[in-house]
Amino acid sequence: MIKRFIDAPATTCFLFTRPRRFGKSLAISMIETFFIYGESNLQYFENTYIESLGDEYLSFANTFPVIHLNLKRIEAKNYNEFLKFLAYEMEKLFSNLSKKYDLGENYFSQKIKDDNGIDESLLKKSLDMLMQLIYEKLNKRVILLIDEYDSPLEKAYHNGYYDELQSFFKIFLGDVLKGNQNLEKAIITGVSQIAHASIFSDLNNLRVNSVLNNSTDEYFGFTEKEIKELFAYYECEYDQQEVTNWYGGYIINGQIIYNPWSILSFIDSGCSYDTYWANTGSYSLLKEAVTALADEPYGILLKLASKESIATNIKKDIVFSDATSSMSSLYSMLIFGGYLTGSLLYSPDTYSIRIPNEEIRFAFQREILDYNDKDRLVPLLVDLKNAFIYGENEKIKEILSQYILSSFSYFDLTNEKIYQVIVTTILSLLFNEAIVKS
Repeated sequence: MIKRFIDAPATTCFLFTRPRRFGKSLAISMIETFFIYGESNLQYFENTYIESLGDEYLSFANTFPVIHLNLKRIEAKNYNEFLKFLAYEMEKLFSNLSKKYDLGENYFSQKIKDDNGIDESLLKKSLDMLMQLIYEKLNKRVILLIDEYDSPLEKAYHNGYYDELQSFFKIFLGDVLKGNQNLEKAIITGVSQIAHASIFSDLNNLRVNSVLNNSTDEYFGFTEKEIKELFAYYECEYDQQEVTNWYGGYIINGQIIYNPWSILSFIDSGCSYDTYWANTGSYSLLKEAVTALADEPYGILLKLASKESIATNIKKDIVFSDATSSMSSLYSMLIFGGYLTGSLLYSPDTYSIRIPNEEIRFAFQREILDYNDKDRLVPLLVDLKNAFIYGENEKIKEILSQYILSSFSYFDLTNEKIYQVIVTTILSLLFNEAIVKS
């Protein structure tokens, strides 16, 4: 990644999108550590690929000032709250970099925030102002690193101020990335590539690397070669096929990729299989989309949970307003969120999609499907009772197999007796006027 960053023309902006816990923040920290001006950090890159390339690339180490802003930290319920949280983060940036590069008095406190509050118009330009201050002081262009750019946009969509934030970002980020002579290069990370966000409109220098791109290099996750080296280093005994079944299966840039969080957690727990990634968070917009799209997508998602693949058109960027009305947007969110993986078929937009592995199948069941089961369960149970009363065997089979039993993880249903207990319990609750025996 460092080599590619150095080789790119000046002012290039890279957008990297990957699921949560796939190493995006770590990659940004690596870039910052390598390039940040005023430090000496080459000891952290001993015995690495970039060191093997010699002085042609090592000469770039610690030669550029770096602005690193993590937008994941901003949790705002409304637009005014967002402005306050962002102002707090920007004030810290101004203060830290003013001290580091001797920029003088804290410009932010003097110009942007005072006793009367925050000047919104100046806050929009604050990133550009900071970059200008650094360039004027050091005569060096600035590397800009923005982590989790889409996080506040998703929160804004949920809380009803998306349009306001979109307009804000058009200036706050867009103006910095377009035609800025103080910018050396930029890296932006997130889970999704958001369409029509205005941030990237008219950006001729944008290079997008997502789970759907066909690139020759892969910087996130582990390849099979890398996990073998990791397991050998930590003396971890494992079955290759079992590890692939549990944590591999992602197809990214033509390679099989393993979930890095899961692999490292697997090693840390003494090489014990468990659902590590499933416990690190959730993608709430997906749940809302599945609910809003009603029964048809639910049946398709059940097929995916049953290890089937589906051929479909996929959008390579996301429009939040389409999330609850478009199956294509739902599939895109599932792929970008890490719940599905896609292989290109016969056109630029047609993919074969599937759940990549058993750990994700469990997360898919728990975080996506189970979320909607409560609203469906009561009418299903009424239908099931009527089917038993009227002897509708096919309907009984359909309801039990496709809906009720599918609510359980495959971890739960390990033998026939468990099925008997589940069905007997359901019937006992349905027919309290009768005696039910197994």
